[in-house]
Amino acid sequence: QVVVRNTNFTGEFGAGETAAEFNISSGGDLSGGSVEGCTITGCAIGINVQATDGSGGIADYAIGTGFEIKGNSISNFSLAGVRIGALSGTTGPCRVGCLVTGNDINGGYPIFTPPSGQVGLLLDSSNTTPGGLAALMESGAQYNEIIGCETCVKLTTNGGTSNQADLTSAFLGNLIQLSTQAGVVFEVNGFAPSPFSNNLPNFGTYGSFLQAGRNVISNHPPIGVVPATGAVVLDLDMDSFLSKPDFHGNWWDQSAVSEGSVLSTFINTNGASFFGTSQLSPVFQFSMEASVSPSTITEGSTPLVKVSAGEGFLPNSAFFHDFDLDSLLENMVVNVGNILIDLNDSESSLSSDGSSLTFRFPNLSAGTYNLNLQNPGGPFVTDNGSGTGTLPNFQVNAPSGSAEGGGPCFVATAVFENPHAAEVETLRRFRDRWLLTWEGGKTFVSWYYENGSTVAEWVAPRPWARAASRAALAPPIWMATALERWNPGQRLLAGVVLLGLAFSLGRRRPMFLST
Repeated sequence: QVVVRNTNFTGEFGAGETAAEFNISSGGDLSGGSVEGCTITGCAIGINVQATDGSGGIADYAIGTGFEIKGNSISNFSLAGVRIGALSGTTGPCRVGCLVTGNDINGGYPIFTPPSGQVGLLLDSSNTTPGGLAALMESGAQYNEIIGCETCVKLTTNGGTSNQADLTSAFLGNLIQLSTQAGVVFEVNGFAPSPFSNNLPNFGTYGSFLQAGRNVISNHPPIGVVPATGAVVLDLDMDSFLSKPDFHGNWWDQSAVSEGSVLSTFINTNGASFFGTSQLSPVFQFSMEASVSPSTITEGSTPLVKVSAGEGFLPNSAFFHDFDLDSLLENMVVNVGNILIDLNDSESSLSSDGSSLTFRFPNLSAGTYNLNLQNPGGPFVTDNGSGTGTLPNFQVNAPSGSAEGGGPCFVATAVFENPHAAEVETLRRFRDRWLLTWEGGKTFVSWYYENGSTVAEWVAPRPWARAASRAALAPPIWMATALERWNPGQRLLAGVVLLGLAFSLGRRRPMFLST
């Protein structure tokens, strides 16, 4: 086990240097450890891991799944940001299973043109030695940013004519963007029919959204501009495989898969999004719809609430909680207002298909609180299903007995966007000092608490409604301010007029109610 952590590597560009290199051979085995938190710049290859020969049978790893390349920043490289190889041998099968996660691999484009042959992440399974044993590449790639390279990801298999060389790595939640030639390239050399060799990595299996690849592969040259271009470039040799690659639930333009092979239609149908390249954004910026239930909560109560996914993106709207703290996108982040929800709480749960999330609502004072949610490897929740990009919100109401004083001014708070705004405080004092001192005022306040929260929910997300309501509330606020300064006779007369105005506005335009 080897750990390289929090180290800066600076090479001389063009000198052919490698920052961190691991060579496992003659039955050796790297079972654990990591290269993590490093900054690497100016090298030919940032991190190079090559394994030849395993220690025993086909179940034994030359590089085990416990070895990780995670959280590194790799830039200004000439050949490869990260290169991992499973090479043929004679001592034992060469099986590689390390994890590449949370890395920022930047090839430099568009600031400068990447050098010829540059690849962000290169996975290579090769067995051309006569009599060589199996070369099995099973490294996983999760939550990486691989951007600005000539080719962002290249997957190569070379099995000679009869040797087994498999590349079945899994890709999840990666941002693969802005290449000068291709996003993902499959290269199959020396093809041998299955089961001797295959090059079918897993970019998302068929099933629920939790099994989808959720990779964003965008902003790559159109097909045919230069050789081997497009978001996904297939090798025609892949048509001879007996099975098709898993390629479900990713985002890219449907027309961006090259080669006129039988696989191109399959991958476009099962993997592509239904919107064009111009609409694609980095994985951090995707929006989705969600609704909350219950959306109206009594102050002081902490019920279990459910957030349900809407239909903001394809293939399915769903939530995903990534428990890998080292991933670049980290865990699902949920806030109610400024309160961070602890999803590790025993009462928090995610439905098996990812369609809903349940958690205990925090104890909050009366007011309106927005729900902010970010999926790892997926989108932000930005819409409540209205199509306006409005965050879903919870309305916390004062207890039912609040007509005796101390409750919130729902509409005024929504209109002035601050429960402690001077205008809101003026109306609150008017309610407590004048309306609640006689039966007619108490009746109005009780009616308001039954209807005000509904009006506030409607007004809050609409700027034009807030502006109109502020104008409508100006006369009542002026009169309430004056009441604090007038003599008793003037106050009584103004109070009657103000109450009549409030009832009139309530019947015509309930959005303008103030307290």
